[in-house]
Amino acid sequence: MHHQQKKASTQIDTIISVSLFLLYLSWVFFFIRPNLSSDTSTESLNKIVETNIKRLYWNVHRIVLFVKSNISGEEPLILDFPLSWSYNNTIIKDSAFENEFFYTDEGRILIMPNLSTKNLFYIMNSNFSYEHKAFNQIIANYSFITTRDFRVDFYNNRISNITFKNYTLVKSFSTSLNNRALDVENTTLRNLNRILVYKTISKEYNNTYYVFAYKPRLYYFVDHKDNTQHNISLEFELANFTNFYSNNKNTNTLNYSNQKCFNITSDYIDFYNNDVGISFLLSKNSEITFCTSNDYLYLIINSTFNTNFYCLIVAHNSTTQTSLLRDSYYYSFGNVEVLSGINPSILRNTTYVYNILSQNFPTSRHFSVYITTHNETFVYGTLTSDIVNVYAKTIIKPLLYENGSVEDVKVSIATW
Repeated sequence: MHHQQKKASTQIDTIISVSLFLLYLSWVFFFIRPNLSSDTSTESLNKIVETNIKRLYWNVHRIVLFVKSNISGEEPLILDFPLSWSYNNTIIKDSAFENEFFYTDEGRILIMPNLSTKNLFYIMNSNFSYEHKAFNQIIANYSFITTRDFRVDFYNNRISNITFKNYTLVKSFSTSLNNRALDVENTTLRNLNRILVYKTISKEYNNTYYVFAYKPRLYYFVDHKDNTQHNISLEFELANFTNFYSNNKNTNTLNYSNQKCFNITSDYIDFYNNDVGISFLLSKNSEITFCTSNDYLYLIINSTFNTNFYCLIVAHNSTTQTSLLRDSYYYSFGNVEVLSGINPSILRNTTYVYNILSQNFPTSRHFSVYITTHNETFVYGTLTSDIVNVYAKTIIKPLLYENGSVEDVKVSIATW
């Protein structure tokens, strides 16, 4: 009997011991394991937010422009640009990161930098709408363009006169393409007050005139919309200039007492007298014919082209060497760089940024993010002071401004 009581007592002790052990295990699972699991989950939650930081990034595309020139001072440049970047979303900076005024048209960049001090430029493009500096250096409407001493008059969308310092240099000007007069379906005028674009448009080609502020020049382009060969003829009636110069072999005085014609092949011809002159610089060697008779000088330029043809018309003082404008600059572009970083323009939009940072983040958990720039701290998420179990991390991320400059900023992420 005693033995049976002892056995029963032992069984009871065993049951109690097992029960205590199971209770201990329960305590471990309910009190210790959740803390361990919480440490792991808060770290993984932190990684979710860190991944979402990348969603605040944007891109700025940048390409370097190198210019080499034998001209000093402010000089107009018309550059064939290989990229289809819109004007409103593009900005140009010099090597000191100062803005350069420019315009884009027909796949070209038009810019007038000071080449005495600058030869390196950064062209940047993004989805940001840039503000471009305003000037008041060109006065124009559909009837005339004028800047300082230079004026171009139009009649029926065609040039009727070019004057310089009150001298009439060109009395008439017409263009024919493939033996047909240029037709005009639409005319546009874009006066940026430092660069002007006057364009006549047809189904087959665009006829464009560019004028730069304070420069007595007319840049004339014909851009055809196919890539086949075309014949072009430019006809001018000029003032009674007394001399012409194309090169050392083709230079002479002009006599108006009887009719005489000259024929040369060149990409340059200059007419002048003791006071003023006018030069024609062409995109290629062309057949140049000019004739004197009584009181007029008649000039015809015949050439061919596939995609585009240009003629630079330069009014000048009698002593100006406009031949220096031939091949006056060379340029090249670097490779396109894609800069990436946090977009500063969205940081003040707290709701927008918070929604981005919350993507894939459990609604039952919490986070806070501090983005600290050189002069300001932006805070997103939940703010509380009684956090028991939190995982915090500080990382360095690039803040990319619209002008291409980059600032390293501190990004502190806390999750719980």
